[in-house]
Amino acid sequence: MAPFYGSSALDSDAAALLISDRGGPFCLLPDGEQRSLGGSTIRAPPSGASPWVRHGVVNGAPDGAPSDSSTCLSRPLKFTLRPPTVMCPDGRQCINDAVAEVWARGGGASWLPGAPAVKYSPAAGGSFALSTADGGPLSDAALSAALDSIEAAALDAGDDRLHLTDEGVNRYFCAPVAPPRDTILRGACTCSPPTPAGWHSACGLLRDLWTGCTTFEQATLSIRDRLPAALGLEPHMLPPAERDVQVVLHPSGSDAELVPLAIAEARAAEARCGRVVNIIAAAGEVGSGTAPAAGGRHFSAFPPVGERVLLDGVAAGFSPTTTVVELPPRGANGQVLGDYDERFVGAVDAAEAAAVEAGEAPPFFVLHAVDGSKTGLRVPSVSVIDQLRIRLGSRVLLVLDACQCRSDAAELAWYLGRGAVVLITASKFFAAPGFCGAVLVPPSAAGPLSTGPTEAIPRGFRDYLTCSEVPHSMPSLRQALPTGPNNVGLLLRWECGLTEMELYAKQRSCLDAPIRMWIHRVKELVRQRAPWLSLLDEMDECAVAAGTTGVTRVGGVNTIVSVKFLSGCGEGLLTAVDLRKLHRYLTRDASAALPPSATPEERAAVTHVCMVGQPVKLGPYGVLRLAMSAPLARKVATPGGLEEALKQDAIVLDKMVILGRYCDVLA
Repeated sequence: MAPFYGSSALDSDAAALLISDRGGPFCLLPDGEQRSLGGSTIRAPPSGASPWVRHGVVNGAPDGAPSDSSTCLSRPLKFTLRPPTVMCPDGRQCINDAVAEVWARGGGASWLPGAPAVKYSPAAGGSFALSTADGGPLSDAALSAALDSIEAAALDAGDDRLHLTDEGVNRYFCAPVAPPRDTILRGACTCSPPTPAGWHSACGLLRDLWTGCTTFEQATLSIRDRLPAALGLEPHMLPPAERDVQVVLHPSGSDAELVPLAIAEARAAEARCGRVVNIIAAAGEVGSGTAPAAGGRHFSAFPPVGERVLLDGVAAGFSPTTTVVELPPRGANGQVLGDYDERFVGAVDAAEAAAVEAGEAPPFFVLHAVDGSKTGLRVPSVSVIDQLRIRLGSRVLLVLDACQCRSDAAELAWYLGRGAVVLITASKFFAAPGFCGAVLVPPSAAGPLSTGPTEAIPRGFRDYLTCSEVPHSMPSLRQALPTGPNNVGLLLRWECGLTEMELYAKQRSCLDAPIRMWIHRVKELVRQRAPWLSLLDEMDECAVAAGTTGVTRVGGVNTIVSVKFLSGCGEGLLTAVDLRKLHRYLTRDASAALPPSATPEERAAVTHVCMVGQPVKLGPYGVLRLAMSAPLARKVATPGGLEEALKQDAIVLDKMVILGRYCDVLA
């Protein structure tokens, strides 16, 4: 939650001044000034009238009527976001309407203690009406809280994973605003709130949009242009034919799967193949929406841009015949499969044999490699991927799922140089608010989206993208997409993430050693809390199972520490279902939830708010995760930063131990 700004009582003029002082989004029009807004001119009232005007509505008194009190808000205070709005090119939806919709869906300001009542009216370009319940004084803290909630809503605009609960958090317990400073953040493998640096940059970009200093199209172009360099990708790392990598922004890493699928369907038709067979590596340890999206299906009934859709329905224009093969990396006992490469090749062989038996043309394959699963696995090996690429020739498209963004640029370049589509996000290692994805498309893969017929582009993209997220070098895809509504939330989330990427890039060369040291020390802290906590038994070398080394990982190590929990009775391990309950209590003061037998010391230890990676089901048990992030990497590289971080980690682990012991009696 953004900080409050004191607790003084405000009259109407003082409240209006506070709104004005927040800058661009809430700037009020002073006396005598006029501005041209979307082709119409808004004039301030003549001298002598109230100086605080918005669309002819005077704060505290509609239609210019004088306020009858100088010490309270006897009538609603009205304002809009940027005078009067930023319209989409086709006029379908304005930013005011879009932000208000998200804001209302999240419960408005009702989850903020002491916040005033706020209502939104779409008339006259959209305006918010703000009042106290009894018409009495409004504190500046309450007004600031309400304005914070509106500004934060602009960071949303995604599927239902981002919809806010009555507590003002999403399903991962993250609020769309910077958290209190004493919050311990180790959940960057799942979801993060905005970092202070990211929040500052996003708010600045939002003000630039609202005040007309930039356009939505210009802002998305800037994100796409800055991204490759922020990832460390340099032209010399790629073959000359693959250097002009194109970037498509996507609301999440899951729906980004639609881009390689569309390319694969077009290529399959060119090669006179049969169905597309999409093989998902590390199934169960990648995004829950990956498999449906890889089959061209909606994984949420609330797409980011389009109208409400049928859950698991096929997105318009995508083939319903795509076969999705999910290959889990672990056996029923939760252990990594030692023969995963052989199983991966076997899935290809089985699909080809099935096509022959059914009398179908040979299938076209989309082969996924995962560099950084939920527990840090890298599967399958690059040697197997390369062998299958050569064997299948024109009947294969490679996809690297690097959505955790824990890969060195050399790893990304290896895949891009072989014509692979690479999926990334800024909302994992780089700690942007969930979610913001991107697709890196090398020239050899871009053809169907660049030069193919526009009518062949699946219309299902229109539920997820507008033309602004797509580069001009992909005219076929751009022309198939609507011009709006602008996904302001996606843009701001990417600005948050790219800010952290660029800060990390400036120090990249000196961060590997601090990252490795943090991983080593945190694992030692876990071992010290045996038997209640234990490390996942792959040690550091998850890469060994994939036949690769850790060299191309961020820091050269697995930067996700996965922790198992002994059950309260001391027999067996807690399941993923048990850990979902613990995960919820970690994000709040859990002292009142402990049983009467708990000691005062235990109650004090569970008051801290700790954000960790959500549970992962590994056969009969589950794990919670502490994850390295770019902001944490920069912190542990500063003098004293490592020890400060480890003190926080000890607090998290101690809370885990206590909650694990009492898991059976927690509600």
